[in-house]
Amino acid sequence: MNISGHEPSSKYGDYYIFKDQPNNWTSFFSGSAWNYVEEREQYALHLFSKKQIDLNWENETLRQEIHDMIKWWLEKGVDGFRLDVINYISKRSGLPDGNESIGKLMEYHGVEHYFYGPRLHEYLHDMKEKVFIPYNAFSVGETPELDMVFSFDHLETPGHTRFDDYQYDLNYLKSYMINWMEN
Repeated sequence: MNISGHEPSSKYGDYYIFKDQPNNWTSFFSGSAWNYVEEREQYALHLFSKKQIDLNWENETLRQEIHDMIKWWLEKGVDGFRLDVINYISKRSGLPDGNESIGKLMEYHGVEHYFYGPRLHEYLHDMKEKVFIPYNAFSVGETPELDMVFSFDHLETPGHTRFDDYQYDLNYLKSYMINWMEN
């Protein structure tokens, strides 16, 4: 894995999440959520693709650069942003192992330590106040702090995952959508 700024002393050395020893978290793309980075002799966290390691939102400079990047696009005329899996940006301090029982139930170890993490509301409020409100910009993502929320829960019927080979239950989709709209 070649990570720009992998050197701990570089400006970008703290822009990603590294650990000397990985915890038991699993990736949404299967397997461990950690990949060894030889240049640092540490493991990098990737909740999704190994090519897309997680940013360290605890780093205030990183957050400011993200705000600046969003402003740059808004000044170019973009009306808003889709913030994909934004509800996973805050992780519990120390990145503890995931609970084995929860991991077996959810099929992802560690999810209880970053799903709507401890500082998520703070990060999103800050982004809204400093970027979206001044530009009257629209935001959509998987959390109600944004202007519009969306969910992918309907893509998998109970007892199945996107990796399973099964026939989708359209009655489940119907009941799910009715419940979503009414509640």
